[in-house]
Amino acid sequence: MTQPPKGPGALTLLLRLTMLRSRQRGGGSLAERGYALAVALIASFVLLLGVAALASRGQLGFIGQAFQTQNRQARDVAEAGIAEFASVLNKEANRYMLIAGDDSSSVWSTTNPSVVNPCTGYNSDGSKISAGPSTPSSVDISRLRSGSVVTIDANRSYVVEEVEFLKEDRTPYTPSDVSYISTVQAGVNRPLIRVTVVGQFIGPGNRSSTSRISREFEVVPKCCKRSFGRNTIGGVNWGRDSRACEIAIGDNDGVIVGMNGGTNPNNACKDADAGICGSKNQKEIYDENCTLNADGTLGSGCQQVNQLLCWEGSSSAPDAGAQDCADGNVALGNPATTGISFVPAIFDFTFPTYSNPAGTPSPQYPTITIPNNATRHITYYNNGTDPAGIRICEVSGSTYTNCRRLDGVDPATAITPPPDPCYQVSGRDLDLTASPPRPYHTYNCQVQNIVLSNPGSTLRFDTTAAQINMLMYNTAYTGLYLGGAGSREISRVHCRTDLSAVPSGTASCGTTVTWDIFKEDCTLTGCEGIEYDVRRLLNVYANGTGSFDLNGTAAGVAFNLYAPFASVELRGGGGAVPNFMGRLWVDELYINGNAKIFTFSSGADGDGPGGGIPLVDFIARSFTQASGF
Repeated sequence: MTQPPKGPGALTLLLRLTMLRSRQRGGGSLAERGYALAVALIASFVLLLGVAALASRGQLGFIGQAFQTQNRQARDVAEAGIAEFASVLNKEANRYMLIAGDDSSSVWSTTNPSVVNPCTGYNSDGSKISAGPSTPSSVDISRLRSGSVVTIDANRSYVVEEVEFLKEDRTPYTPSDVSYISTVQAGVNRPLIRVTVVGQFIGPGNRSSTSRISREFEVVPKCCKRSFGRNTIGGVNWGRDSRACEIAIGDNDGVIVGMNGGTNPNNACKDADAGICGSKNQKEIYDENCTLNADGTLGSGCQQVNQLLCWEGSSSAPDAGAQDCADGNVALGNPATTGISFVPAIFDFTFPTYSNPAGTPSPQYPTITIPNNATRHITYYNNGTDPAGIRICEVSGSTYTNCRRLDGVDPATAITPPPDPCYQVSGRDLDLTASPPRPYHTYNCQVQNIVLSNPGSTLRFDTTAAQINMLMYNTAYTGLYLGGAGSREISRVHCRTDLSAVPSGTASCGTTVTWDIFKEDCTLTGCEGIEYDVRRLLNVYANGTGSFDLNGTAAGVAFNLYAPFASVELRGGGGAVPNFMGRLWVDELYINGNAKIFTFSSGADGDGPGGGIPLVDFIARSFTQASGF
């Protein structure tokens, strides 16, 4: 196809117009002709600059577009790192790292029990998994910790530059802020976690682009194995599920405080403003899942209990007692050291009734005194001649001797003694032929207090043949119920290995109750559940405002103490592991020194809060996108 002839260019037209004007003027002078040439040259130069500028702009636009693409690629890598960070931490086994307060190797670690999610130890139906809770993945940790470099492919990688743990007001918190972390674990507070990721993309010619992105996530408490739910003992429901969290720590918890608002006049706390307290020393509380090695060191399943219950009154009169529970003033020692916090619970508690069929003892509330450097056993005694019952005896070889009633009366010589302060509960005698069988006697004994003279006095309770309930029901007494500082020892012995045989009524026992013995269940066929488990065979009840001073010795104290108006000082030391075994339901609790408490989650005669402390799980969710529920 023939192209039409192109018209003259702009420069040619300019020259022709200049020459035409010159001819019309008679050719003009040489100066005029030179001026025209200069104008033409300048115009040509300007035109060339314009063309060059256009070319340069096009080239720069191309280069800029290339760099913009690389930068976008780097930002995409950083965004991918942020997404992976949230996704990996939201794995169930990793979620307690969200509230750890630090991502250092000593905290984010597979060997650190504080980052183990207890929810991983349960199935969705609430049953326990035999293998126990799962630890975080070391592979996951290596991809999340600050300074971790994650390579996606040859051109893409990112580094986690910083991980920050923030309270709601965006002030940082650390692992030492155990009081705050405990409120988070109770479902009360909702912290934040902020991560900064730097993405890198390497393009053609090894050109590198980086992009830095920071993102905040809410760390929201929720129920185990379920979405957000109602925490019945102090937590906050962060969602719309009105049901209570169902998976909890046991049926109840073994240590309950503030049962009278922490107002005991004995002031075990040494501080008029603190009802439940302790020294700044280490305090360790474990439940029945904990085992001990042969050398006394902690074995498997020993995860510290960091939440305990605080009584908030009965169902008929809530808030009648522990007002401190609701306002959060209850603490056990220095929370920054102990890591133990309390949450309120409403439940009913009643004392066993003292109903002596023989009548009222005289004295009604006898005092038991253990002489200096003496050892006495409180045990069931039956020599076949004198009336049988609970006696305080001396030990001679392998038998009990010189046995007296708890009021000091000698049954062998007394002619018309007053009623025995101890009586056998009706229908609760030892009877292996009964249905169901009863492998132990059950006795209620009413006393005022037990004095252990210093130095060297030792009191041992023998539960080989009988369940013993010590009832300290003199409400007018405000002194020391039991214990004392110095070289005093309170321990328990138990020599029953065959529940199908009736134990001797006179043989002494020297087998100290250890944690393994304390955990033994009643294995007799047809046995009444937990009624005769070893841990249920010795119980101390006190309904007055006196005090207990339980001293750490070579043998651990092993009984259940129910004293809702009393104060208790529990001293560490003595080499025993644990220092105390059993349940502590008291008003004031003062732990003095390094002490280990091993307790159980089962209730006392059906009393207790029921449902226990709901376990709390967590989810990190973005402010702009709520997902991963």
